[in-house]
Amino acid sequence: MSVCIGLGSPMLMTFSLMMTILNKRWIRKKFGNTLSTSGARRNPEPGIVARARAALVIAEDAQQVPMRLIQREGWLARQIVLDVHTTWWKDAAKSLESTRRGVTLSLVAQLSVAVISWILAIVGSLTQNVGDTAEALALSAGSLWIWLVPVIIGWVLVGTQNKSDTISAAVGKTRSSRDVQCGIHVAGDFLADPSSVCVNATGPTNGTGNTDRTERRKKFWNVNVYGYQKQQGPAFNYARALTWINFADRLHDAFEKAIEVYHRPENQDLAGLPDEQGSHVRVSEASGLTPENCRPDNHSQRPPTPTSPTPPATSTDSLASQTVLLTTHDLREYPALEEVSSDARSAFWEHIAFSMLMGVFLQWGTTSLAFAMAHETVVKGLGCRSGAYLLYGILSTFGCFSMLLSAALSHFTMRGYELTPSRRGAPLVGAFAVMTLLLGRFLLVANTTWLLVMSIWELIGFFDSCYCASAEFSKGAEGWVLLFKVADDLKEDAQMPWGVCIGLGLAEVLLAILVFGGHKEPKRTT
Repeated sequence: MSVCIGLGSPMLMTFSLMMTILNKRWIRKKFGNTLSTSGARRNPEPGIVARARAALVIAEDAQQVPMRLIQREGWLARQIVLDVHTTWWKDAAKSLESTRRGVTLSLVAQLSVAVISWILAIVGSLTQNVGDTAEALALSAGSLWIWLVPVIIGWVLVGTQNKSDTISAAVGKTRSSRDVQCGIHVAGDFLADPSSVCVNATGPTNGTGNTDRTERRKKFWNVNVYGYQKQQGPAFNYARALTWINFADRLHDAFEKAIEVYHRPENQDLAGLPDEQGSHVRVSEASGLTPENCRPDNHSQRPPTPTSPTPPATSTDSLASQTVLLTTHDLREYPALEEVSSDARSAFWEHIAFSMLMGVFLQWGTTSLAFAMAHETVVKGLGCRSGAYLLYGILSTFGCFSMLLSAALSHFTMRGYELTPSRRGAPLVGAFAVMTLLLGRFLLVANTTWLLVMSIWELIGFFDSCYCASAEFSKGAEGWVLLFKVADDLKEDAQMPWGVCIGLGLAEVLLAILVFGGHKEPKRTT
């Protein structure tokens, strides 16, 4: 399906790429600000800084998989605060870096040949073949594909994993021991249990100790209502826009809080605490992950009765009482917008807006240039070729919006299931999520097929038939074809539209490369 997203809707592919770039810049800036604070600089424990740098690597690369945080029994807090887990963070980051797709010589050579060939074709056309209708139409067909150059360069620069399941393998290393659980994991096809509302609750909620429910996510027409949120791959990053930004923001906030309290005198021994049950509450408090209460609808533990006085607790009993009395800190996989921090929420909308702007710019920038060159080439008017280009752009746009709408509806539906796991059947919103997903799939596949058909028609000369060459769609019975005119006769009429379209095409490609290339991969030190 990734191929159909790329060829069927350059707008959607560009949207995913731009979201990925902006998200990485945003989370890198947040971690950079935290690590440059006075608390981080004078921190006597270098382990927390190393763990924070490794967490940044994980957060950046986590966009192409469905990630979530698990704080049950203090899992996440323990990994963040305690030095015994530093090795896990470093190993996970190094594993992700080793599987990151880099720039290869063959890729550079292929892109260079493609760009140079296109430029030479343009130069030859403008110097020797101005006015040649066949040359103009070939250039218009080539303009339809030039979005590939900046998009490929953008994905190479932003960095992706070279195969599936590398992130699962990296963060799953800690699961080698049954006694050590992971606070970060790749969400699967099951409803998460626990919900991480009652953060420090002890013991399994279902009697098995598993962190996954045995009930699979809901389907409608045998199609999963979560859509492509669970599909690994950078092309599907658009579907995880909100879940990822919440994941990254929560992870950063926990590290920020831990770094802030580390240098306090009362916390000098915090990093060196053993990873035992007795330290979970204190460790959670240090990372800002202490819950407010344990609601009986989420866990078997009951909150204390307000009228009952709480007896003085011993050092052993205080942990149990704190577990019940502490605060709610939801780490849900599917948050509502109002549950996301104000900084993350504003970044989310800004990234959505700019990514959509870039998608429209690249999609319709290339499509409109191809359409204009075909439309303004004698015989001028709406014909088979220009009409085919216009249809391609329209289908691409509708396919993009259908997939984005489906992703939003899927998120809303899955949030309802996460809040009420016992809910049966697919609600109306879930049905619409599946229907818009199926519509989007159909449009993307159909548009990909249409693009390939157009390319074949270019090769076999279908667009050169009398019907197509006469601009029948716009001229109707008054259509005509060229018989005796040559390129020199049409040169003056063709110079202006050719020059404008080619110039705008080059400017668009260069501008897109500059925007995507503004993301520079720094040297990572973990």
